[in-house]
Order: sequence, then C-alpha cells, then structure tokens
Amino acid sequence: MAPPKGMKYALGCTTGGRPSKYNLDKEAEDLLRFVSKDDCLALEDFTHTKPYLASELCEFARRSDNFSAALKKAKEIIGRRREHMVSTGKMNYGVWYRSARLYSKILMLDEENVKDLDMERKMKLIDHEVKKRAETASTITEDFINQYKGLMNQLSALQSNRNIADNKIKDATKS
Repeated sequence: MAPPKGMKYALGCTTGGRPSKYNLDKEAEDLLRFVSKDDCLALEDFTHTKPYLASELCEFARRSDNFSAALKKAKEIIGRRREHMVSTGKMNYGVWYRSARLYSKILMLDEENVKDLDMERKMKLIDHEVKKRAETASTITEDFINQYKGLMNQLSALQSNRNIADNKIKDATKS
C-alpha cells in the first residue's frame, strides 16, 4: 500500500525514528571550544551548562562521527591538562588516578595489557599447579598401593606367626 501523500517517508526521507533533540555537530564545536579553556578539568564541567547528562556523551558519539572525534579530542586535552597538574603538584594524585583511565586511552589500553599479561601469568601458574598435583596424585596412588601391599603382607605374616604360636600353645596344653 502506498503511503499517504504529504508524509515525510512518502517524499523519500528514510532517516526514521524520532528526530534528534540536539544538533550534534554544533555540540561537538561547543565541546571543543569549552575544553580549550584552561579551567576545564572534567567533561561534567561542559555538561553542567547543557540540558543533558555526561552519561549521554557516549550515545552522542555513537550517533555522530563528528561528535565522536570531538569527544576523543576533548578527553585528550583534559587528560593532558590533568596530568600536567598532577606533575606540577596542582592536583592530588588520588583525584587524578580515580579518573585517569577515562581521559587517557593510552593509559587505559596499557592497564588492560598489563591485566591481560598478569592473567596469562596466573593461568600458567594454575596449569603448572594442576599438572604438578596430577603427577603427585598418581605418585601417591602408586606409593599408597605399594604401602598397602606391604602392610597386607606384614599382616599375613603376623597372622601366620600367630597361628603357629596358637598351635604350639594348643599342643603344649594337650600334652
């Protein structure tokens, strides 16, 4: 069935969905302009002046390549500024460290790499321990079997010695 005349999708508009509330290209420009100020230390400073939340910035980046590039650049600028402040003693290291991964993609990737390497090391240690325990278990089993056989032989010998002694006692009491 053909769409009714005058409808947007009848005219070839196929963007679909609800129209965007914000012009993301303009927001990208505003973001870069805002972080160029020396007093901007967090993305929340920018969103504080806007009607949306900082958590929505990632969604904007998914919808617009231009905004995505601006957000990456803004994070780099803020990250570099914050790192400089820590190195000059103008910012507490603990404050910087808690959010450093957010602003530094390089730091985040490096920490992930370190975690991956640590996990590989731990997995190798676990594999070694499992193999060692398996070898020990098989050794213990063989040793245990040999000890069991030796113990049974001793019991048999004791029983036969006791039977001999009992027979001697019986013979002695009969005579």
